[in-house]
Amino acid sequence: MNKHKNNKNFPVVIFLCLLTSSQIYAQKIFIRDINKKPVTDASVTVHVYYKAIDYLLHETKEKFFSFVTDTSGTFSLSGEFQKETYKVDSVSISVQHENYLPQKLTTLDYSTDSKFSYTIFLVHKKNEIKVVSMPGEEKNELDIYTTNEISKKLNIEEKELIKLIESKKIRAKKIGQKYFISGNDLRKYLEE
Repeated sequence: MNKHKNNKNFPVVIFLCLLTSSQIYAQKIFIRDINKKPVTDASVTVHVYYKAIDYLLHETKEKFFSFVTDTSGTFSLSGEFQKETYKVDSVSISVQHENYLPQKLTTLDYSTDSKFSYTIFLVHKKNEIKVVSMPGEEKNELDIYTTNEISKKLNIEEKELIKLIESKKIRAKKIGQKYFISGNDLRKYLEE
């Protein structure tokens, strides 16, 4: 009799396992300032473009998110694009805030891992600079600057600037142990 009861429950166990394995996770977007502090009241829009992977000619689908950040400066993404039967083509994130420079990011970098997240760093408008001349004894005719020069002008720690370079948000050239940034690459970063 016990044997028969166990067999009755078996399909229920399989169903629960299937539910668990196809769970859609909420992945995070963090909006921070350059000092890593959460940015509240930022208007954020996110477009996720994705396709079914079973057939090449499927049309691209789009998931749209729109939110205003709270005190934690975070937002969760979730949707069918996180299932194994879909592949994310790109993610576009736009951030607007009255006190910060607008930020736009389009990336092909996406993972279905539940721990995967994006962090968007915003530059305060009072730190906005026009790269014409940098602090120093002499004018830099080549329009190329060290991380030290830029971090002083932006009033941020040099290690934070290096993190932006290493995460490929700012393009730079490493020569020896130092990074050098062209004025043009810095302008591109500030205008994005």
